[in-house]
Amino acid sequence: MLGFFIALIGGFAAPYLDDIAARPVAAALPTKTMAVEDAEIRALSVMIALLAVTLLCLILNSGSPFGIAVGLVIGYFLTRLVAALKQAVDPK
Repeated sequence: MLGFFIALIGGFAAPYLDDIAARPVAAALPTKTMAVEDAEIRALSVMIALLAVTLLCLILNSGSPFGIAVGLVIGYFLTRLVAALKQAVDPK
């Protein structure tokens, strides 16, 4: 269960990793063989978050691959899910 919550936080933090981690990694890659386009930066951020979550779960010896995947997806879309629930409850 701890792995799920770690993945939830990692998925929520993934969009904030664009400038902190994804762009420096993309800049460090060789541009002729592995050019990363601007549209791929968010995907790279999610991959970096998944790697960090997986390493943390391995260190803490908690979480299953399914729980980590579900937690990461829910965490990534958490703000949209909360906004949709608010609109469903109070459709002003």
